[in-house]
Amino acid sequence: MKKKNRPKEEESSLRRRAEELLKGKSENLDPWFYPRLDRLSTADIEKLIHELHVHQIELEIQNEELRRAQSELEESRNKYADLYDFAPVGYFTISEKGIIQDVNLTGAALLGVEKGNLINKRFSQYVLADSHDRFYSIRKNLIESAAKQTAEVRMLRRDGATFHAQLKGVAVFDSQGNFRHFRIALLDITERKLLEEKLNRTQKLESLGVLAGGIAHDFNNILTVILGNVSLARMVTDPEVSLFKRLEEVERAALRAKVLTDKLLTFASGGVPIKKTTSIAEVLKDAVEFALTGSNVKCKFIIPHDLWPVEVDEGQISHVFSNLAINACQAMPDGGIIKVRAENVAGFKPSTSSSEGFPAEHGKFIRITMKDRGIGIPKENLQRIFEPYFTTKQKGSGLGLATAYSIIKNHEGEIRVESELGVGTTFTIYIPASEKEPSTKNGVEKEQLLTGRGKILVMDDEEEVRRVLRNMLFHLGYEFEFAVDGQEAIELYQRALKSGEPFDAVILDLTIPGGKSGKEAMKKLLRLHPQIRAIVSSGYSNDPVMAEFKRYGFKGVIAKPYKIEELGRVLYELVIG
Repeated sequence: MKKKNRPKEEESSLRRRAEELLKGKSENLDPWFYPRLDRLSTADIEKLIHELHVHQIELEIQNEELRRAQSELEESRNKYADLYDFAPVGYFTISEKGIIQDVNLTGAALLGVEKGNLINKRFSQYVLADSHDRFYSIRKNLIESAAKQTAEVRMLRRDGATFHAQLKGVAVFDSQGNFRHFRIALLDITERKLLEEKLNRTQKLESLGVLAGGIAHDFNNILTVILGNVSLARMVTDPEVSLFKRLEEVERAALRAKVLTDKLLTFASGGVPIKKTTSIAEVLKDAVEFALTGSNVKCKFIIPHDLWPVEVDEGQISHVFSNLAINACQAMPDGGIIKVRAENVAGFKPSTSSSEGFPAEHGKFIRITMKDRGIGIPKENLQRIFEPYFTTKQKGSGLGLATAYSIIKNHEGEIRVESELGVGTTFTIYIPASEKEPSTKNGVEKEQLLTGRGKILVMDDEEEVRRVLRNMLFHLGYEFEFAVDGQEAIELYQRALKSGEPFDAVILDLTIPGGKSGKEAMKKLLRLHPQIRAIVSSGYSNDPVMAEFKRYGFKGVIAKPYKIEELGRVLYELVIG
């Protein structure tokens, strides 16, 4: 019997195991089954029988080891099959001609096709046309360079849906260097692409926001000069002459321009609202009419004369109204009428407000509804229209309604929507009513001019702004000094304290390019004089310092642009009142 070539240690071990097993079986040996061995001695026969039994047991051991190895191999093959089929990446084996030879279950699921139905199909039929060139380029490069290739392609599912995919490929060659097939790994990266697009949009919007904020700040400085000079000219003009009416028109235009800068600032950052008590009726009318200018859509207002006042940031609330009006206009491309209604509502509590922070304990709200007869909003989209970046418009940013929602929420109010396809859409806004009387009236109605006495320090980097403020303060009866930045303001204030003739109030511009800002100067001034009466002013009215000025030590706030009446009121309340 010819033995297999095995290592001596393995053969010795196998022999020992067989000898041990044989000892247990020797008593059961039956000579009847063996051939006649008359010519051999008893010892030779016993030796031969022993050898035969040892080899028999060796074969049994080898068979057992083979069965165990086969079982382990089968288990390993099953594990590999599971790992292959249920891997988070789709795996494809593709021939040189682009035919799918094998695919795992994940790959089949990505394409929405059963695994068996993908075999012998062209892989390219699931690649969108705009990605064909990229796919063919990868196949060519794989063969020519024999290096791994990676690309992003757009894929088509069986149901017509598309998705973004990352494709990684490698070419497989035999031992003679002949090409065999491609191995492709396919990963769905649609979610990642969406996040990248959102990030890119956010970064672009942040850049635009910085630009918009800068433009609004500079424009408000210009408007301060215009509005201030117009209000000064109106003071010395007879109301009966035509020039007075012209000045009123200029002032009205400047105030409307201020609304535009407020919209820019709202787009730039949203910001904490700077609220003041006002009548919502004129803000609503002006915003909607301005938004519909030049369109084929008209508006019907239903607003009672006894509408309660509200405490709002006029610029931000105006942005909400104009955005809703624009949406309604776009929903009626053939023209139509938007019905806008405002009314007093008692006993209302917004679902978004907590009892602890409820803004109107008396439950008084102004309800504003804006109803169009447009195309309507699909039911499945109604729950998402206030989400950032969600839009059904081809050129929409998806931020208009999200910003409106945020503004109303910051005003402790609520915004709702109802819509039916082909019938129209109705937006309903609830804004807390105020029990205060409006401090100023909208439009150009003449306000009371509050004069006073005192010494005012003004810090502003714009020469034209300082010039108009000099004239306004003179007409209001105050003495004044000016600084161009925070450092000069600190030095002037310190000098006045030492002389025993301190300033009665300080007006600090918040933003000073290249110099010490009003916020920085205020920290030093508070150390010099903790009881300082300071007013913060800025053309960038959405800065948190403007909204929460008391947290930074200021006693008052005035946003640019402003009229002489507004400046007089703020100074009177701080210095005289």
